[in-house]
Amino acid sequence: MIFNDLNLKSNDYISQMNQEELNKFLDDLNGSYLKLRENLGFDKDVTFGLEIEFEHADYDAVKKELCDSNLNKKWRLGYDYSLIEGREITSPILRDNSETWETVKQICSYVTPHAVIDNQCGGHIHVGAHLLKNQPTNWLNFIRLWQAYENIIFRFTYGEYTSARLSMKYSKPVKYTFDKKYDEILKKYQEINPQNETENEIFILDDIIKKVGGIRNRAINFGNITSSRIKELNNTIEFRCPNGTLNPIIWQNNVNLLVNILLCSTNNNFNKDVVDARVQKNEIYDDVDLILDYDEIYLEQALEFADLVFTDNLNKMYFLRQYLKSFQVEKKSLVKAKKFTK
Repeated sequence: MIFNDLNLKSNDYISQMNQEELNKFLDDLNGSYLKLRENLGFDKDVTFGLEIEFEHADYDAVKKELCDSNLNKKWRLGYDYSLIEGREITSPILRDNSETWETVKQICSYVTPHAVIDNQCGGHIHVGAHLLKNQPTNWLNFIRLWQAYENIIFRFTYGEYTSARLSMKYSKPVKYTFDKKYDEILKKYQEINPQNETENEIFILDDIIKKVGGIRNRAINFGNITSSRIKELNNTIEFRCPNGTLNPIIWQNNVNLLVNILLCSTNNNFNKDVVDARVQKNEIYDDVDLILDYDEIYLEQALEFADLVFTDNLNKMYFLRQYLKSFQVEKKSLVKAKKFTK
């Protein structure tokens, strides 16, 4: 991957490039291939978990691979009700290090000869809810950010595919819910008595969780969370929108985006003005079939989102390469994009 005009460690605002600069950047991006990184640079307090679903599986063969490598002691092979003839491998609590990503690579290589990814398979990711802390502002920022850019996030999490799987009935968009509940929750938060700060924080967090999240057929599931145990590692936000995949690079890139969304929501420099403006611009799409709408490419919005969420050029490039997928748009379910990983 070569980008002659950009320092990968710096933080250039790609959304502010002139047309000539942007065209050059996109040409370079379109000719690049993503590789598995040794780590993503997250702190040790960042925790996550993976649910690797696959169909038409040779259960005995996959089980033998896991047992022979001793990974079966931590990575659980089981069944998921949404699958027809498939299985699911569930990870232990993971942290961002070379051992984790090497293991994910191994797991994918063990499953690949004995199963397929089809329209039933999701690639659900759990991220530790403690990253948002007991701070209602962080949670409200997260809800607002998702509300503004859900269409961008969905297309990205389609992974190596240009479109969603048919089983998205288990991972429906949450934008409408967030649209309805955000102002209501914000108003209540602004009206609480600041003298009882801790009590009020628990009240608002309970309200957020109850109003917008404990449903397993939505793109985001807050059902594993209670504010009273927010610091526990198994207290997670589940992201259900990613397509299934056996590509470790896609798994890593999806984790990178979802963790960075949460970290961005806790940033003291969270750009609420830009996010609020995007929510207002998006209102024109409220009557459109969301899933079909999300297959489209919204370049200006995607560049804006990348600049908001990521703090270096390398992560922006990894995000945009997977989002744009060589600018392919398909309306059929689960269409493979031109290969962009090595």
